[in-house]
Amino acid sequence: MNMKSKLIILFLALSMSLFAQTSNPEFDLIVSGIESVEGNLLICVIDNAKEYKKATLTYKVYPVTDTVMTFHFNDFPAGTYAIKVIWDKNSDFQMKFKHGDKIGNSGEQTKKAFAKFEMAKFDIPQTKEVKTTLRRKEK
Repeated sequence: MNMKSKLIILFLALSMSLFAQTSNPEFDLIVSGIESVEGNLLICVIDNAKEYKKATLTYKVYPVTDTVMTFHFNDFPAGTYAIKVIWDKNSDFQMKFKHGDKIGNSGEQTKKAFAKFEMAKFDIPQTKEVKTTLRRKEK
């Protein structure tokens, strides 16, 4: 093997190595507690406690197609996150619990509709699956 061939192979190996390091980790979000196939799910992926409390950063909106839905994500870099999922039952982009809207947080340990960031946080890439169950606002 001549020097030129060796350099090309070395370049390709380094390129593949750099590509593998820059691709984002993957995880699945499983949402249950959807009572009917109507409205939208607003998914908020948040990386700090201040924004999590507001839950105003909607990452994506998905139409409800089933009573349990799974979403695959690979566009977040490694880090600590928490997720809020809002079921906007009538698709008006407003939280109205009296109309059936519900909310869920990452982490099954979060039994309240409005949990704190510390209770709902998870780490990427360590976490491969995040679950949430939608709930009505507690009284």
